Amino acid sequence: MKSLELRIKNEELKAGDCVAGYSVLNSRFLIGVAVFVFMTLMAGIGRAEGELRFRFKAGDKYFLTSVVERKSIQLVGGKEIVSEQMQRLGCDLDIEEVDENDCAWARYTYRRAALKRNAPDANFEFDSNVNSPKLAILAIPTKAAVGEGFYVRITPQGRLTNINGLVSVVSAAKGKIPPNLASREELWRTIEKQYGEDTIRRTLEEQFAVFPDANVNGDENRPNVWSRTDRVEKGGATVLTEKTFQLREVVNDIGLVDVNLVVSSGPNTDQIVQSGVLVRYKVSGLGQGTVEIEQSSGRIKNYRLTQHIVESVEATAKGPVLRLPPVSEPIHTYINTSFQMTKRD
Repeated sequence: MKSLELRIKNEELKAGDCVAGYSVLNSRFLIGVAVFVFMTLMAGIGRAEGELRFRFKAGDKYFLTSVVERKSIQLVGGKEIVSEQMQRLGCDLDIEEVDENDCAWARYTYRRAALKRNAPDANFEFDSNVNSPKLAILAIPTKAAVGEGFYVRITPQGRLTNINGLVSVVSAAKGKIPPNLASREELWRTIEKQYGEDTIRRTLEEQFAVFPDANVNGDENRPNVWSRTDRVEKGGATVLTEKTFQLREVVNDIGLVDVNLVVSSGPNTDQIVQSGVLVRYKVSGLGQGTVEIEQSSGRIKNYRLTQHIVESVEATAKGPVLRLPPVSEPIHTYINTSFQMTKRD
């Protein structure tokens, strides 16, 4: 650990407990051959679920590919407004040290980025591997981080207990913004948010944390099912996302996991009073997908998720007001995400 600490300047490495996986194998007294065979098969699946976790080794190298495709549709004045965006990231994950709890210190480096947007406010396409004489303003923060990196400490269950080096990433990305650019300060704020610790933690745990651990809700009646709930603050309101995972089977060292997702507004936190008007932000949505996990290493071979999210705003008078703001039509957003970890030499 000392060698790693020397390479991370001006950062404090914090100790964190590593959450171990748990076993969900239930023992029963079995009567009859048919019952015995059935329960043995079920117990075998339970063992596999308990063993699904990262098994990193020092020197492991991976290339991470993530793609997010988003399409939003809203009726405005009887006209359908459509916005489409695609973001692709390619990153290196280099495992440098693994401690006695199987938690890994790894270097995470941005290697390639691509953006495509087709919307009323902007139309552009960007790929960091392609030289372009003109770069869209919205693509600058993403391009500025290519080649930069930071350190993460990952538990076997895919949680991040430490993130170090983001200050350097933000500083380096800001330094790549041309000094004479009119929107320079606005881009700086975007970079600070895009590469802030909360954003990075949420993004990486959405990709990594697909394993059962002590922070998720297990169901003893369904030993191959586990869930996790995440909270995100959006404009003063809370958005809850609950994912339920179910191990379907393990075939040739690949664990096949089904995923179901429910998005909802947080209780009692989605009301904002503005000038005598109570504004309530509401969100709901469903999603489903699959995860393919290499059991021997925990490598996430393929993770795909499809979502449909509906957002709306309601306004109610809470005092004397001349008139309520016009009610906007709901925004329907369709999101397709994919994530793969590929071994590197």
